[in-house]
Amino acid sequence: MNNFLFLLLLILDQVSKYIFAHLRPEILSQNTGIAFGLFNESTYLIILFNCLLLLALFFFRKQIFGNSSWQKLAFVFIMAGGLGNLLDRVLLGYVRDFLNLLTIPTFNLADVFINIGIALLLFSLFFPKKEVSQ
Repeated sequence: MNNFLFLLLLILDQVSKYIFAHLRPEILSQNTGIAFGLFNESTYLIILFNCLLLLALFFFRKQIFGNSSWQKLAFVFIMAGGLGNLLDRVLLGYVRDFLNLLTIPTFNLADVFINIGIALLLFSLFFPKKEVSQ
């Protein structure tokens, strides 16, 4: 289930970026930095940091995310979003952003997935499943 969801999220991210790049290029922005445009023109450094971060999350997933179903789901969302943006950086040298809510910088589905994953992780930490005593 988690592998299927991971692939589905990754495909949704890449397909949405492709569609907006070809059907609505006027609203597509090329983000060479990270959140809020920080570290513009540091593509190789960002790629290196992103790779190290994703590898650390993968190898330490049990310690970071635990074993609850919410935490496993959080891991899938964060990894799919992180890999989606990493693919853009490696293949294009920038991340394709196309969602704009006027109040925050432009973003994409990978960013949404990362935020959903963080929200799920926080939810699982603040509202842990209670053990039933017998």
